[in-house]
Formats: sequence, C-alpha cells, structure tokens
Amino acid sequence: MGTSRRAMSLRLRLFFDWVPVRNLEIWNSMIAGYVQNGFGEKALQAFEGMGAEGFEPDEFTAVSVLSACAQLGNLDVGKQIHHMIEHKGIVVNPFVLSGLVDMYAKCGDLVNAMLVFEGFPEKNIFCWNAMISGFAINGKCKEALEFFGRMEESNIRPDGITFLTMLSACAHGGLVSEALEVISKMEGYRIEIGIKHYGCMVDLIGQSREIKRGL
Repeated sequence: MGTSRRAMSLRLRLFFDWVPVRNLEIWNSMIAGYVQNGFGEKALQAFEGMGAEGFEPDEFTAVSVLSACAQLGNLDVGKQIHHMIEHKGIVVNPFVLSGLVDMYAKCGDLVNAMLVFEGFPEKNIFCWNAMISGFAINGKCKEALEFFGRMEESNIRPDGITFLTMLSACAHGGLVSEALEVISKMEGYRIEIGIKHYGCMVDLIGQSREIKRGL
C-alpha cells in the first residue's frame, strides 16, 4: 500500500514537471490530485509553490487546500486559508462553504464550523452533510440527529452520504432505535441501502450485544 502511494505521488510529480507551461488550471489539477490520493502535505507544498510562481488562488484552489487541511487535521493552516479566502475576495460558493465547514469540523473546531455554516444563507446538500459529519466524528451524536431534523425542515433532500453519516453517528453513540428510524427514513426517501449502511448497522448491533453482556 505504501509503495503504491509513493508511486502515485511520483507519477503526479513527473506529469507536473513534464508540462512545459504551467497555468492556474494546471496548478489546481496538481493540488487536487494530491488531495484526492491522500497526500495532504504535498498538496500544501504545491500550493506554496503555486504562490511562489505568482499565481493567485481561486475557489477551486481553496476547496482543495481546505480538504488537505482537513485530511491532516491542521487547524492553524486551515485558519490561514480561511483568512486568505476573505482577504483575496475568493467567491464563497457552496463548495467553498462546505470545504470550510468540513475543515473546521475535522480539525475539532465545531464552534467555527457552526459560525461559518450559519453565516451563509445558501447551503446545498454538501454543506449540510459536512456539518452533520462534523458532529458525528466529534462524538456529538444527538446534535447530528437534531441537525438532520433541521435539514429536513429546510426542504433539503438527504442523500446516501447523509444517511451513512447519520448511521455512523448512531453507531458511535450506541443509538439503536434511532438508527432503525434512520433506515426507515431511507426507505421513505427511496434511497438504496448499501453495504456501508448495513455495515454501520452490524457494528451498532454488535456494540449493543457487547454492552448487554457487560451488564
């Protein structure tokens, strides 16, 4: 696995070096490629290199570097990117917004994640999923469920990722009955229950049995 990752990193670098003329789109592709393959540090290094060559970041750059910070749990750099977005007047579209929320949440800063989320009126499914996921990964299971209720009240239709996040939150909190309600809602929305959804339920039921044995 490690060898495969190193090979992928090398291929990305070789391709980038092969390109005779680099523009913003090439830099964005390079940074996004690193992020998508799990090379957060290299993505941030490429971002620094882009700036050193005089290229100004845009919203596509912002989404990628925020994702890199989220991967690394690097809150300090994430805050710097947030400041850069505001300072340079980069358009905060729903994808940049969800990137900011996701970065703060995965770095454990739910206060700023909520401030960013609540500060923008137009939020798409990605923004809602990022916030719900943030609650789930930080052990705020009931808050995730409450936020899901807000999402439904806002007439945002949940997708398979929303429900996977909800089931994960239930699994973390040992909330069996709530998880069954989530499955019921999936059926109501006619969303296919996939292997990962079933996996969360299996984990949850297994945890429940272990707890009962302990009692």
